[in-house]
Amino acid sequence: MSDLCKWLHEHLELLPLIRFPFKLEHLPRNGIYFFYEHGEIWGHGGNKPRIVRIGTHRGWNFRNRIAEHYLLDEKKMDFNVDKPKPSDRSVFRLNIGRALLNQRVDEYLQIWDKDFIKTENRVKFGQLRKIEKEKELELEITRILRDNFSFRFMKVLLLER
Repeated sequence: MSDLCKWLHEHLELLPLIRFPFKLEHLPRNGIYFFYEHGEIWGHGGNKPRIVRIGTHRGWNFRNRIAEHYLLDEKKMDFNVDKPKPSDRSVFRLNIGRALLNQRVDEYLQIWDKDFIKTENRVKFGQLRKIEKEKELELEITRILRDNFSFRFMKVLLLER
């Protein structure tokens, strides 16, 4: 497995490393992304970056998913108790928020973990949300992603059936 891992890292290094800010239109409509977190090093000797997340997106939504991770549409910050937060649409963002709340031993994690895309959760738990707290956390997540993560991608061609 280690040889395959090293092979993958070495071949991905031939691809451009994308950092924020970037032009969304330069990304493919379908693809596989490989995220790197600054400071994380691969385990094959040397000082090369380690892949920390891999994602695939097809159906022409690769650009949308990257935009959601990096919160490129800042209108998505206009959420309220009746509208899901950006992290409800990105497990990557959700997990960074979880890590921050865990680090702070913050009991709000119980509410953060609720999926407010689901109407039943908005009705059942919406009154427990602290929107200003969520907005502050979403801004912190955005800053972390933009400052500390970069990615490479491989375009995936889809054939019509």
